[in-house]
Amino acid sequence: MKSALDVGVLIAALLAVGFYLCRLDALRYGQHKVSVIVMHGAWCVACGAAAERAWEGGAGLLEVAAVVGAIAWIWISFYSWGGGSVPPQYDSGPVPLDEEHMRCISGGTRSDR
Repeated sequence: MKSALDVGVLIAALLAVGFYLCRLDALRYGQHKVSVIVMHGAWCVACGAAAERAWEGGAGLLEVAAVVGAIAWIWISFYSWGGGSVPPQYDSGPVPLDEEHMRCISGGTRSDR
């Protein structure tokens, strides 16, 4: 029989997986930093693994720590992710080019050639 700890971890982990799937849906490779995408993916997998372990009746300190850490990040960062949009600091937009490089792209030549 599952303990109260297993049931609590299972419920919290499944909620966290849902939160992270929504976040991952908003992130796009090439538009957002890879480290942010990887971090959210890792938290999602950790919560999924904790849910599986709790389902089997073996949740322990590691599963509790993973779920608490994942939910803590969601809670702390919730204000900046409001409205379903990714905060601008996580964008990896194009680097602006200086005037010489723009001239080279437009078909001109750079002065250092």
